[in-house]
Amino acid sequence: MNTIEKFTYLISEYNKNNYTTRDFCELFELYYRDLELPNLSDFAEKWLQDLDELCGRFSEYPQDLEIPNVFVDEKTIKTYTKDFSPKILYNK
Repeated sequence: MNTIEKFTYLISEYNKNNYTTRDFCELFELYYRDLELPNLSDFAEKWLQDLDELCGRFSEYPQDLEIPNVFVDEKTIKTYTKDFSPKILYNK
Protein backbone atom coordinates (compact mmCIF):
# COMPACT_ATOMS: atom_id res chain seq x y z
CA MET A 1 0.00 0.00 0.00
CA ASN A 2 1.46 3.39 -0.93
CA THR A 3 1.18 6.48 1.25
CA ILE A 4 -1.93 7.88 -0.40
CA GLU A 5 -3.64 4.49 -0.19
CA LYS A 6 -2.83 4.32 3.53
CA PHE A 7 -4.37 7.73 4.19
CA THR A 8 -7.36 6.90 2.01
CA TYR A 9 -7.92 3.59 3.81
CA LEU A 10 -7.55 5.10 7.28
CA ILE A 11 -9.91 8.01 6.63
CA SER A 12 -12.48 5.86 4.82
CA GLU A 13 -12.51 3.25 7.58
CA TYR A 14 -12.82 5.96 10.23
CA ASN A 15 -15.82 7.35 8.38
CA LYS A 16 -17.35 3.86 8.47
CA ASN A 17 -16.88 3.87 12.27
CA ASN A 18 -14.24 1.14 12.16
CA TYR A 19 -11.87 3.25 14.27
CA THR A 20 -12.53 5.27 17.38
CA THR A 21 -11.65 8.92 17.05
CA ARG A 22 -8.79 8.48 19.52
CA ASP A 23 -7.31 5.58 17.51
CA PHE A 24 -7.86 7.38 14.23
CA CYS A 25 -6.10 10.51 15.44
CA GLU A 26 -3.16 8.57 16.84
CA LEU A 27 -2.72 6.63 13.59
CA PHE A 28 -3.25 9.68 11.40
CA GLU A 29 -0.62 11.67 13.29
CA LEU A 30 1.80 8.76 13.09
CA TYR A 31 1.27 8.37 9.34
CA TYR A 32 1.41 12.10 8.71
CA ARG A 33 4.70 12.52 10.50
CA ASP A 34 6.43 9.29 9.48
CA LEU A 35 5.34 8.60 5.91
CA GLU A 36 6.91 10.38 3.01
CA LEU A 37 4.21 12.23 1.17
CA PRO A 38 4.32 12.34 -2.61
CA ASN A 39 3.92 15.63 -4.42
CA LEU A 40 0.40 16.73 -3.59
CA SER A 41 -1.65 19.71 -4.62
CA ASP A 42 -1.56 22.72 -2.34
CA PHE A 43 -5.17 21.95 -1.42
CA ALA A 44 -4.35 18.34 -0.44
CA GLU A 45 -1.32 19.38 1.60
CA LYS A 46 -3.38 22.00 3.45
CA TRP A 47 -6.25 19.55 3.99
CA LEU A 48 -3.90 16.97 5.55
CA GLN A 49 -2.09 19.61 7.59
CA ASP A 50 -5.38 20.92 8.97
CA LEU A 51 -6.53 17.39 9.85
CA ASP A 52 -3.21 16.75 11.58
CA GLU A 53 -3.71 19.89 13.66
CA LEU A 54 -7.27 18.89 14.55
CA CYS A 55 -6.12 15.40 15.57
CA GLY A 56 -3.40 16.91 17.74
CA ARG A 57 -6.05 18.98 19.52
CA PHE A 58 -8.57 16.15 19.92
CA SER A 59 -9.78 15.39 23.42
CA GLU A 60 -12.52 13.11 24.65
CA TYR A 61 -12.55 14.68 28.11
CA PRO A 62 -15.35 17.18 28.85
CA GLN A 63 -13.15 19.27 31.14
CA ASP A 64 -10.66 19.80 28.29
CA LEU A 65 -13.42 20.81 25.91
CA GLU A 66 -14.49 23.59 28.27
CA ILE A 67 -11.27 25.45 27.44
CA PRO A 68 -12.12 27.64 24.44
CA ASN A 69 -10.08 27.37 21.23
CA VAL A 70 -7.72 24.68 22.54
CA PHE A 71 -9.27 21.24 22.21
CA VAL A 72 -11.68 19.81 19.65
CA ASP A 73 -14.26 17.08 20.08
CA GLU A 74 -15.16 14.01 18.07
CA LYS A 75 -17.85 15.90 16.19
CA THR A 76 -15.26 18.32 14.82
CA ILE A 77 -13.09 15.48 13.49
CA LYS A 78 -16.11 13.65 12.03
CA THR A 79 -17.36 16.82 10.34
CA TYR A 80 -13.94 17.47 8.80
CA THR A 81 -13.52 13.94 7.42
CA LYS A 82 -17.13 13.20 6.40
CA ASP A 83 -16.78 14.67 2.91
CA PHE A 84 -13.42 13.05 2.29
CA SER A 85 -12.81 11.72 -1.17
CA PRO A 86 -9.63 10.07 -2.44
CA LYS A 87 -9.78 12.70 -5.19
CA ILE A 88 -8.50 15.18 -2.61
CA LEU A 89 -5.19 13.33 -2.49
CA TYR A 90 -4.95 12.31 -6.13
CA ASN A 91 -5.62 15.67 -7.78
CA LYS A 92 -2.40 17.60 -8.31
